[in-house]
Amino acid sequence: MANLPHRRPPFRPDAIVPTPRHVLRKRRTRRSRRHARRPFTGRSLPTRSLPRPNSTFRTCPSRGAMVAPTTPPFGPRRHQRRCRAQRHPQRTPGGYRRPASPSTLPQSRPRAQRPSFRPSWQPHPSHTVVDPCGRQSLPPSVVAPHPTAARPQLRQRPPATTCALRRPARTRGAAVTWLHSEIVTRQRWDEHVWSLTLRHRGETHRPGQWTNLALGVGEARLRRPYSIASAVGEPLEFLLAKVNGGALSPQLHALQEGDRVWVEEGAYGWFVLDDVPTSQCLWLFATGTGLGPFMAMLRSPKALQRFKNVVLVHGVRRAAQLAYREQLCTMQRATAPAAGARNAAGMRFHYLPLVTRERAVGTLAGRITARLRDGSLERATHATLSPQHAHVMLCGNPAMVAETSALLKQRGMRKHRRRRPGHITTETYW
Repeated sequence: MANLPHRRPPFRPDAIVPTPRHVLRKRRTRRSRRHARRPFTGRSLPTRSLPRPNSTFRTCPSRGAMVAPTTPPFGPRRHQRRCRAQRHPQRTPGGYRRPASPSTLPQSRPRAQRPSFRPSWQPHPSHTVVDPCGRQSLPPSVVAPHPTAARPQLRQRPPATTCALRRPARTRGAAVTWLHSEIVTRQRWDEHVWSLTLRHRGETHRPGQWTNLALGVGEARLRRPYSIASAVGEPLEFLLAKVNGGALSPQLHALQEGDRVWVEEGAYGWFVLDDVPTSQCLWLFATGTGLGPFMAMLRSPKALQRFKNVVLVHGVRRAAQLAYREQLCTMQRATAPAAGARNAAGMRFHYLPLVTRERAVGTLAGRITARLRDGSLERATHATLSPQHAHVMLCGNPAMVAETSALLKQRGMRKHRRRRPGHITTETYW
């Protein structure tokens, strides 16, 4: 039978023309873009983009989509569900999982009956989300955050079994208890430096901590922090300095014995010996009233029995400002080699006063940093200031603390921290 022009010619295998490679490449690109993974924004889907390489997904050999490796890539409806699970991770948080039996397959429902997206976060009622396009303000329930799968999940630290802080931190806005304490003694060291001893019945403190003193100024109560210079269990004592033009120190300077001052109940601060690592020699550098916390430590000898030598370097402008000088010299003589080499606590104490603006008998001239550079402090005490044998505590003028810390870092010392022990512990006064 002759071939008619309106009929298809018979099939012959040798007449098949292979499809060019560039045509096949374009087809694969279209299919991959059709089923590409796209993040869900809550209102509209972004433009289609090429699939990103991901180690947890592989390319579907039949349609070019990114599918889970545990799911066989056959079946049109299953393929659509896979793509939907990848595009909307919030709607399918567990991803695509093969059902146990065909009866458990979810039935397709109209779009109006499908569950709407519900964000996992609850916005504040007063918050208003503004439309990026600037058309109108949308309620928070309309704008959804980014998918959870696209955000990095931070590992939460398990709760600690024991509290690392020895005293709970005071929260902002918490009630503060004030005690009206009476001034028992007032010791004048200089026209600008003096000390007050109070009859106070409050909580105990640790040597090196501070508390607040306050006075009523009009209807308000003006307060300032001051370091405690007394030992634990003794009446509170403070070493104070008058600041010209200050708000509280001139009024405290005018108080006499028998007057009363407000004292906050409780002590604060971590400039204490409990956090200082044990070393062969403990160096204490102070300027002015920075001697206060060190006096509380020296009056508690049990806290210093871990150290073989303790060196106190106190720098002032004039010799009259050397507070507690007689008491410190008595402690030095009690631990001198001629008196039995050590005291009852097993510690040898060295006291080095420095005066900068005048010459005084029994003192060194110059600043602490100058005497530290030329080695005068080490020669006077026969102690080594090195990272292997010493720990340094600095208190007082911020300029002295910064310059001395820089000199100590040149010797290989570093700042002491709880999680990274070092050799320098500091506290500045302003």
